[in-house]
Amino acid sequence: MNATNADDVQQLERCISDLIAVLGSSVSWRERSAEYVLNALCDMLLRVLRLSFVYAGLYGEGDVGGYDAARIEARHGIVMQPQDLKAIVAPWLQRDRYLSGGIICNPLEAGTLAVSSVQFGLHTRLGNLVTAASRSDYPSRLELLLLRVAVNQASAVLQGEANLQMRQRTAAELEAKVAKRTEQLLVANQQQWELKGELAAELGAMACLHEFSARLLLAGDLQVVLDETLVAVMGLQSADFGNVQLNDPEQGGLVIAAQRNFQAEFLEYFALVSGDDSACGRAAGMRARVVIEDVETDESFAPHRRIAAAAGFRAVQSTPLISHRGELLGMISTHFRKPHVFSDTELRLTDLYARHATQMIERNRAEDERGKLASIVENSADFIGITSLTGKALFLNAAGRRMVGLRDGEPILDNIQSYIASEDRERLTTQILPAVERAGFWDGEIHLRNIRTGQPVPVLQHIFYTRESRTGRPLALATVCRDISERRRAEQAASQAQQELAHAARVLSMGELTTSIAHEINQPLTAIVANGNACRRWIERDVPDLEQARTSLNNIVRDANRASDVIGRIRAFSAKATVSRSSVDVNDVVREVLALTSNEMRREQVALHTRLSSHLPEVIADRVELQQVVLNLVINSIESMRTIAGRPRALLITSGERNASMVEVAVCDNGAGMGDPQLSQIFEAFFTTKPQGMGLGLSISRRIIETHGGKLRAAANPDYGLTLSFTLPADSVARHG
Repeated sequence: MNATNADDVQQLERCISDLIAVLGSSVSWRERSAEYVLNALCDMLLRVLRLSFVYAGLYGEGDVGGYDAARIEARHGIVMQPQDLKAIVAPWLQRDRYLSGGIICNPLEAGTLAVSSVQFGLHTRLGNLVTAASRSDYPSRLELLLLRVAVNQASAVLQGEANLQMRQRTAAELEAKVAKRTEQLLVANQQQWELKGELAAELGAMACLHEFSARLLLAGDLQVVLDETLVAVMGLQSADFGNVQLNDPEQGGLVIAAQRNFQAEFLEYFALVSGDDSACGRAAGMRARVVIEDVETDESFAPHRRIAAAAGFRAVQSTPLISHRGELLGMISTHFRKPHVFSDTELRLTDLYARHATQMIERNRAEDERGKLASIVENSADFIGITSLTGKALFLNAAGRRMVGLRDGEPILDNIQSYIASEDRERLTTQILPAVERAGFWDGEIHLRNIRTGQPVPVLQHIFYTRESRTGRPLALATVCRDISERRRAEQAASQAQQELAHAARVLSMGELTTSIAHEINQPLTAIVANGNACRRWIERDVPDLEQARTSLNNIVRDANRASDVIGRIRAFSAKATVSRSSVDVNDVVREVLALTSNEMRREQVALHTRLSSHLPEVIADRVELQQVVLNLVINSIESMRTIAGRPRALLITSGERNASMVEVAVCDNGAGMGDPQLSQIFEAFFTTKPQGMGLGLSISRRIIETHGGKLRAAANPDYGLTLSFTLPADSVARHG
């Protein structure tokens, strides 16, 4: 046998000897404490494996603390506590991760130590065993085997000890629970006997409460409800006096609505209670019951002791009546000739009586409110109707009946469609009702149908869901319609006024067009004279040239027609308007023009925005001329946006003070706009960018503004369109200029 085999055999024999030592030692650990097992394990491993140090630690569980033990090689002559060694090997003791080995600096002498860590526990992790040796190959496979065997033996003993302690604790806890439960059952049994009498009294009180509720339901008058409530509560508490107060917002406090056994002095003293320190006043302020068992000992009640003595009561309680919305409706107060201690049962049943009374008061007030609303609906001048969610007509007020031609007493039409003019029925189904489903309401114009005449009735309609107050669930479909027939006629009149105003603009341009009109008339007249002379010469020849004469006559007819056309245009401008200047509010002028152009804006899908400054000084101007200027600017802006696609059409009109002496109005659009060359010509006569435009409107507007002492400007916007603005002197400046 060679030397290597001999060493292996020797090492194996030593390992077997060590294993026998470990197994033998573990026999003595049984039924020992955890501290003993850890210390014995450390002693045995330090000796058998010739270690530098050993640390063994167990985790704590619940209210059971952990244990640890440590041993250091004796030759060092150093004494270290387990906690000191625990700090050195802390990385190997973390419960949430596991390290099996590593190298650390030797805390006992120079050099390093090889560290090995093995877990305690068979099924669960109980702790760690950390060992260290100065040998570089530590732990060898045999040493690691020995460590695991030792730890498994210790774990088995420790697990058994832990199980035994757990069983002992469980047994102790169970015994304590049994004892506690036994005591509880004895107490409960005693309480059960005590409650029998209380339950009998409770059943009697509940029977009285049931009878009280039945009487309240039959009572139609609020005064009867209050009297019944007061009598019931006084009977429940065996009270000597009592009163019910209602909150009166108009008087600003509680007023007595029902009472028993009080004299006039008391009733006069408490005729109106508003936030004082009496029992009912405090209860009203706190929204909670106030109990005074003896008014002679309650310092807060001191100001009212005289009236209490006069009335003859020593104790009082006041229970507020609070609505489901938290509003104070009233107060129930009971009084006693002697000091009185209220039982919990009395107060609890008083709350039930108060709740019933509160519900009846709320119901009575709700009926009053419904009556008021019904009166408003019936006397409204607007169409008010209600249908089911499926469109079945349920209600129509008197104004609605008149609007659609139904006579008094005549049954209403079943379906909502029956009230709509034929041209709007499809729109109701495909647009309006779906919009109501999405948003809960819809506002807009629609035509109802007069069933007698068949004529459509234009209305502004607001249609919406009526909903359950608590859940928001739709209950029905309601509609309110206002007849706008008069408005339509007014709009037609406004449209006519717009046409007349446009005609006035053409008349005002006469002065500016005089030269061009004269030139235009002069041309055909000159041609007529020339052709007449030529015709005469052709006829006076010895042989008249009838063909040439005929040509000249045709030319005369042609030129006469040209002159007639010019005269026709002149007639369009022939009417005179009397200029009359006075103080004018430019904001009013703007609003008047917007009223005239509203239909045009809707037709052209232009969104209007205004920022009109309030408290503007007035200007001295002719109102019609100023209307014409604003109208020209607005129409010009609308026409400039007709070709716009791909973005909203928007018109902004503003007014304000340019400085202390001038008032400014600006019209801003997002139309096509124009470049600088065109801007320089925009106010010239006959300049236009529109195919059918005459180029007169802005030229006329500039003349009007300048004759009023102002200035008309045009500027390109940074993004799209133009801003046309004019300034006029304020009234005070114009008068003193």
